[in-house]
Amino acid sequence: MNCSSNKKKPVFSLWVVLTGVVGVVGLVGLLYFCRVPRNFNQCQTTGNDKDKNRFDASVAFTNNIVGGIGTIATVAGGVVLYLNFREATENTRIATENTRIATENTRIA
Repeated sequence: MNCSSNKKKPVFSLWVVLTGVVGVVGLVGLLYFCRVPRNFNQCQTTGNDKDKNRFDASVAFTNNIVGGIGTIATVAGGVVLYLNFREATENTRIATENTRIATENTRIA
């Protein structure tokens, strides 16, 4: 009775992780390269209060999006940490069972 021969499917497949990474990088890139520099240039050239308010709003919007992404990354890290702990606990249980079986086989021999 060997418990270590059980094969498990991975919890997250590679395409899910890659899609998430590409999505986050794309969103941050879109926000940075499209919104903030354009509003900054308008603010610098005109010096208008309307343009300054627009620039401040775009920076605040970008900071909120990046903060939200950071929150999501923190939660995802916690989930991965929990899954890793669960897997390590299962591996420890299997190793303990294998050690017990090996000890019994040694006593019999």
